[in-house]
Amino acid sequence: MWHLTYEDYLRQQYANALTLPEDWETLYTYYRNDGVNPDRIHTKELEAAKLPLLKVLPQRFIPYVEDGTLNRPTLPKDVRDDFIQWQAEETARFEEKLGLSMIDFTNIQDQLEPNFAEVIEGGLHDAIITQIVDDHIFINTEGGFTAKAFVILHVDGAISQQGELHAGDTILYEEVHLTAQGVTLRMITENGQCTLHAKQIAADFYYRPMPYHELIANEVLPDVTAKQFIEALDSNLDYTVLANRYALPITSFVIQGAELAQFSGGIIFKENNAIIARIHNEDHVIAQSEIDWLSQIFTTTYVDPYAIFSEPLPAEELETALASTDLALIVRAWNTLYENPAGHEALINRALIALAKDVDNENNVMLDVYVAHFDTLGIITNDTKIALANYL
Repeated sequence: MWHLTYEDYLRQQYANALTLPEDWETLYTYYRNDGVNPDRIHTKELEAAKLPLLKVLPQRFIPYVEDGTLNRPTLPKDVRDDFIQWQAEETARFEEKLGLSMIDFTNIQDQLEPNFAEVIEGGLHDAIITQIVDDHIFINTEGGFTAKAFVILHVDGAISQQGELHAGDTILYEEVHLTAQGVTLRMITENGQCTLHAKQIAADFYYRPMPYHELIANEVLPDVTAKQFIEALDSNLDYTVLANRYALPITSFVIQGAELAQFSGGIIFKENNAIIARIHNEDHVIAQSEIDWLSQIFTTTYVDPYAIFSEPLPAEELETALASTDLALIVRAWNTLYENPAGHEALINRALIALAKDVDNENNVMLDVYVAHFDTLGIITNDTKIALANYL
């Protein structure tokens, strides 16, 4: 029994196409301060939501859509409360279906191919299908809620398929069941649903290597050469180049002349600006530049990109780190002070004032957290409290 359908997804989307403000007075004050005509805004919002809403809206709300008052402060309170309750019930109904699908998955999890089970457990929400090659589905999962960066599903012994999948589709929800013949996987995308039935569905999954995270965090990837990137890779890990329709497990990186890497059955090399994979003596362009190619290098081993932030700094390095432009060092320094403030009270006060004075600072949330924490510990002095009045 399937719990999730594309129609279910659409229904909850339609039901929530219009959101009523919680506080009309605050909203109208905001509009007035910005010189905005609220009537025009509400008319546009309702017009945009009207068609989807009318597909699922109970009859009792339709007159308020037709006369344009559903999203106006003049809407009777009992109607407003009823509408909000109806939306909440629609959302709860869909979430119950999601919960039931997860319960069913949990009951069969240990009977699925282990890698596939791990992928489904982590979820494919907001993952993007990049290629479909024969019975292999290439999926970029970086936009989802999993640490995995890329997944390849292998549909072995296909029995049937209902619906279509296309490169570029975004996966919203997935559901898995066992059958007498094998396993079924349903994927709901923004364009519809596809249900695959096969004897077996397996998976391979990959992660970004640590140098990718480090270079991205420091915004220097465009200036990095292949040699620098490869030298920063952990030689104890296995790497795979995922390019277009190819998954090429690297046997060795070879920065020699035009050659960049070797894999079973071929080599990867640079020709002019393009990166070429020679697969069984046939050349295929896999990237238009070195930088594009570096973004195609993945590993099968997960390394926590944030682990470095938890490593404490030596006391003598804290002040220099706080004054640096290296984000990783700054975060490590603050985390060190957060966990072990004793003996660093003067530095904490100086650093908080400096952080508050940074008019270009985009980390006000971080400042709020630190101020609240150190104030609770009684570390912040009266002079610092005056300087931090806006945060206390």
